[in-house]
Amino acid sequence: CIGCRMCMAACPYNARSFNWEEPVRDVDFSYGDGAVPVRPKGVAEKCTLCKERTDRGEEPRCVQCCPLDARIFGDLDDPNSEVSKVIVERKARVLLEEQGTRPQVYYFE
Repeated sequence: CIGCRMCMAACPYNARSFNWEEPVRDVDFSYGDGAVPVRPKGVAEKCTLCKERTDRGEEPRCVQCCPLDARIFGDLDDPNSEVSKVIVERKARVLLEEQGTRPQVYYFE
């Protein structure tokens, strides 16, 4: 990231934020997974679904911590995975599929 913010302008989901200030970390506060790098001032950010955690076979933190179990994470390529079954059973949909971004976050009512 060179800080040009073109990805923010191009993102059809408005799903990026920009680090305008230097990051401030309180040494006495846990910010989540220690493997997540502290990103500097002047870069764009988006949710990575906790790549550091999922690379280790763990769920993203939002899935793990959701008190109502409203989030499901899994392998979309495995038709027997819980997430694949829920997508079919609940007729889940993606946002802005017509944009051609191949979204992989599904929503259902």
